[in-house]
Amino acid sequence: IPSVQAIRVLTRALHSSFDGVPQGAVQALAALGRIPDLLPVIMQQLVPLLSPCDCQPTQKSVTNLAEEVLFELGRSALGELVAGMNDRRLEPSQRYRLARVIGQLGDERALGTLIEAMLHVDAHDVEDYVQATACLGDRAVPALLAALEGRDATTGAALMMALARIGSPAVESLVDALAEDSGLREIAICTLEQIGAPAVEPLPALHRHAATDRRAQRGTDRSHPGARRGRRLRGRARTAGQRAQRQRAVQPRRRHPGHLVGAGT
Repeated sequence: IPSVQAIRVLTRALHSSFDGVPQGAVQALAALGRIPDLLPVIMQQLVPLLSPCDCQPTQKSVTNLAEEVLFELGRSALGELVAGMNDRRLEPSQRYRLARVIGQLGDERALGTLIEAMLHVDAHDVEDYVQATACLGDRAVPALLAALEGRDATTGAALMMALARIGSPAVESLVDALAEDSGLREIAICTLEQIGAPAVEPLPALHRHAATDRRAQRGTDRSHPGARRGRRLRGRARTAGQRAQRQRAVQPRRRHPGHLVGAGT
């Protein structure tokens, strides 16, 4: 009981305007939160503070202080953080801030939960979860690629955003994992284009692979309009080439005018 009362007092101290008091409360709450029986109590006190609040510009936001406590608790609080993020009774801003702490902790055990949330949140909230997932960096890439299986650029848009946000660390995996899979290649190209400069070098190769697959697919189905058009174009090209060869055979070879200059000197 005394510890529970201390948690409540320390939570109120986060609102203090005295120098050093809020930061001291952060450290004390983080220390108490490492006691398993007290962690649920601290979560109960801190989660309501995760909604945005109006604070004086010169003071650290109480919301940010609450996030700092949760981050200081570390991976020992991961289960509570994930449970809170999945709690539909919480406000969207509270759930997102829990997701952000999870992302900053960099614990891959929560990756599946982050991806699942990213795929099902409202469109105006997806950016928040994309950023939280991108905090995991290259460790999130394999799971994001696996989640893209069976999706197109519309249903996989959030996953592509997360990969693009990860940036350079995702380029090699995108090329290696997607270049050999024609079903995902177009998504890979779009994602690499979003990444920008770090992906410039592999893009031409991917485009060539995609064009080759499209031509092969049209060529397999001989009734496909693209296949018929391709055959017509190839036939016209062969005819034009043969005509050009015949003309070169009957015409005398022209000498470069430069030989005349040599003759006159």
